[in-house]
Amino acid sequence: MNKFLFSILLGCAVLQAQPGINLQIVRDIRLQNLKRDYTGSTIRFIVPGSTSVMGVLKDVTDKNFIISHNGSPAVY
Repeated sequence: MNKFLFSILLGCAVLQAQPGINLQIVRDIRLQNLKRDYTGSTIRFIVPGSTSVMGVLKDVTDKNFIISHNGSPAVY
């Protein structure tokens, strides 16, 4: 019974906390982490149209990824 009650209370707490999350702040943190952890590393991602892109990450901005693809910069 105690485990069940605890599970219900925990579920309610998690669901109530979700609307308070600012999605822009989460996005900015993820972009900062991507830039910090992967600049200079080879990355691969999918762009709209299901095209796979691979290159060395040079910079991350609010709107774009800048990678070196075949020796020249490309913006996605």
